[in-house]
Amino acid sequence: MKKKQPRFIQCCAGLLFVLVSCTGKVNLSDGNVQTIVITNYITIVKTNVIEKVTVRTETNRIELTNLIETVAVRYETNRVEVTNTVEHRMVIYQTNRINLTNQIEAVSIRYETNRIELTNLVEAVAVRYETNRVELTNQIVKEVLKTTVVTNVVIVSNFLSREESSSSQNLLKKMSSAFQEISAEKSIIQYIFWTAHNPSRIYRTGHDGSGLTEIVREGIAFPSELVVLPLSASFSWYDYGTGTLEQIGINGEMRTILRGKLSGGIIGLNDDGEENSMLWYDLSGKKLLQFVYHSKSFRETATPFIGMASAVCFDTMGKKVYWFDCITQNLKSAYFDGSGASIVTSEKIESMYAIIFIKEENCLFWTDPSEGKIVRYNLADNRSTDVPIRGLVHPSGLAFDSGSERLYFCDYSTGIIGSARIDGSSQNTIVKSPGNPRSLGLYIR
Repeated sequence: MKKKQPRFIQCCAGLLFVLVSCTGKVNLSDGNVQTIVITNYITIVKTNVIEKVTVRTETNRIELTNLIETVAVRYETNRVEVTNTVEHRMVIYQTNRINLTNQIEAVSIRYETNRIELTNLVEAVAVRYETNRVELTNQIVKEVLKTTVVTNVVIVSNFLSREESSSSQNLLKKMSSAFQEISAEKSIIQYIFWTAHNPSRIYRTGHDGSGLTEIVREGIAFPSELVVLPLSASFSWYDYGTGTLEQIGINGEMRTILRGKLSGGIIGLNDDGEENSMLWYDLSGKKLLQFVYHSKSFRETATPFIGMASAVCFDTMGKKVYWFDCITQNLKSAYFDGSGASIVTSEKIESMYAIIFIKEENCLFWTDPSEGKIVRYNLADNRSTDVPIRGLVHPSGLAFDSGSERLYFCDYSTGIIGSARIDGSSQNTIVKSPGNPRSLGLYIR
């Protein structure tokens, strides 16, 4: 079968034949001529096609090159961005790792610090326990020895009193002297406690001013009256701001609210050492109250007060109460049951912040902040004298240690906690309180 020419070539040949026939210069009936013409035409067409293809190929190559370059630029840009992102995240990771390491180290340091502090606290508690145990043992031994000496003195005295020889009398004197030495041992002040304002705190220090400590700093607003209760190794205070009467151990343990919502306030907190109880006057109910620790109960008595009391103290042995009436500006007294109410001092007293009764001296001491002084009043002869203590501006709290026969006082303005003998001699400053001290008490062992 004869192979057919492509339709494109046939069309071109036919067109060429028509054009040549019209010119009349070439005999197209000659087969060789037709072949030559067609061949030339085809060559021309092929050349044109090749040129077009070449141009298109070059164009495509350029476009492809541009595309490749664009892709390469985009790839490089993406690579740089990815690299920057990775580096940024590495920096963040490194920063987080360093922060986490620092936090872990801080937690470790805090843990170690807390562990050391807890260990020290446990050791301190153990030492304190051992010290208290030894002191209690020594006290028990001393009491036993004292009782034994008393018993022996009585027995031997009865025996020797019947003997008239000088040797017997000398032995009796020696035994009596030994008994007096044991009986005359002084008590020791271990801690001084006081309430303070600005800021509101309760502080503790040693008898020499060492070891100043904030015993109570949370949950107090305006602490005022304070009393130390040695038999229960604790102290109590009244807060005018919260209206509560609270108790806490001398080392800040076992805080307890004894009475709340005392809107009128209380004054004259006093330790009744006979049965480990506490006395005070309730201004809101106008009555004398007693709290007994072993039974955790309150007792009420008839009110002996006439007028408005602002300072109160108690003679627990004589069952008598003394108070300052700020309306009439004089000192009054009555028995616990309300009988025997009388005016103690007829002269006017400017003001009174704190008052104490000292049974050994049968006298009263009080602070007068208006006059900046401490006053002694002898109940035996009804005479008052100023205690010559220097540097007082607004004396506030007052306490007495019978063992050393010294007054302890604080000054609201200067912040001084000091002491002196009851005649004002041998005055010394113990410590300067943070804030303004209001009331103080002694823990005597």
